[in-house]
Amino acid sequence: MNKIWVLVILIVALGTILGVTIFPRHEKDKKGQIAQAEENTPTAAAKDLSITVSYDNNPYKERLTTAWGFSCVIRGTEKTILFDTGGDGSILLTNLEELGINPKEIDLVVLSHIHGDHVGGLPSFLRKNPEVVVYLPKSFPKGFKDGVKEYGAKVVEVQGPLKI
Repeated sequence: MNKIWVLVILIVALGTILGVTIFPRHEKDKKGQIAQAEENTPTAAAKDLSITVSYDNNPYKERLTTAWGFSCVIRGTEKTILFDTGGDGSILLTNLEELGINPKEIDLVVLSHIHGDHVGGLPSFLRKNPEVVVYLPKSFPKGFKDGVKEYGAKVVEVQGPLKI
């Protein structure tokens, strides 16, 4: 009987610890909504904006090669942005060619996080367009940032919301 109570106490304690660390509670403002960052995130309506998936594991266009990872090209009135680069540079470049997108047309690269399936295509892309500006989280390792600079690209470290 004592073993059962010890087991119950351990399960309750473990559940409490996991509940606190895995599911943290958000601070709420006076109106009961989840509090936002101190600064408002800049937003604006976008006209003449297009988003084209250039790398994905889901086949949405027959002529594109699929692989685990993600990349898309965002075209606006002022800039063309490559968001992430997928996991394999040769697939990224082949898909861009199939979509009629010249890597030299890309003004900026924005990287979301350092997983290989999102940044693995960057070296191949930078060989085609070394003059691009690469926006990446400040948390990326110094060696990664230095590697980007070695291709000739400019690195912009991002720590919070940023209008580009």
